[in-house]
Amino acid sequence: KTKGLPAIGRRRVDTMELTKGSIMRAYNSDTNQQPIVQVLDVKKMTAKAGSSSDRYRLVISDGEFYQQGMLATQKNHLIESGDLKSFTVI
Repeated sequence: KTKGLPAIGRRRVDTMELTKGSIMRAYNSDTNQQPIVQVLDVKKMTAKAGSSSDRYRLVISDGEFYQQGMLATQKNHLIESGDLKSFTVI
């Protein structure tokens, strides 16, 4: 059952494995996958003067490789609500 899991696609860690190699495949433009990855770190990047939204830098891992990137500001609510945080499997 997935009771209590948010609608963003967070999966049960005890029943899912990370999709090893999916970061490298995405880096090489493979968009035909729906990998299971884990958020290793979330860091708030304070908004610059004149900007209305803070940004969040994420580090994600597929168990073999890791990659960092910026979360779209439209998804900030996932961080702020606690649905997306370090060690979340998505």
